[in-house]
Amino acid sequence: FLGLISGATLLFGGLTDEDVREKGRQLREAGRTFSEWKREMLRDDKDRVFERIREVQHEHDVWWTGYKRERSRQHEERQAEWRRGTLERIAKAERNLASNLDRYERAAGALARVRANVAENEAKRASATSAEWRDRFDGWVREGEAQARDIEEQMDRIRRWIEQDRERITELRAKL
Repeated sequence: FLGLISGATLLFGGLTDEDVREKGRQLREAGRTFSEWKREMLRDDKDRVFERIREVQHEHDVWWTGYKRERSRQHEERQAEWRRGTLERIAKAERNLASNLDRYERAAGALARVRANVAENEAKRASATSAEWRDRFDGWVREGEAQARDIEEQMDRIRRWIEQDRERITELRAKL
């Protein structure tokens, strides 16, 4: 009987979980065999075999406890790394949002200035005394209106980016 479990020293060597599962199967088989034959054995032999089975079972339990502790530590480490990465992505999205909000405010200021210039040029065109000045003011009004359209398109793009940033931040925070 000791031959069945004599090689089961679990605390040493680079055993894998599959190795230890196999050792557990061997240990259970040794226990079953011992139970079948113990009535045929001398008391000293029974005690020695029983004690060895208990020792190996203890080594087996200690190995699994350490294995589970290590797996848990590795899992917690991966979780912490994932959390750090998610927090970094949130911070990046928040910086991007702040940048886009600033960009939007600057574009809104530029649009207000362009519209003010257009209004001023329209007023000057209306009060111009010569056709040459009316044509100049008219050209400046058209340029200003084109510039205002470009800025409005840019602001629309920035608004979409801002919405995407907010959605991304909400999505990432929900994962935490």
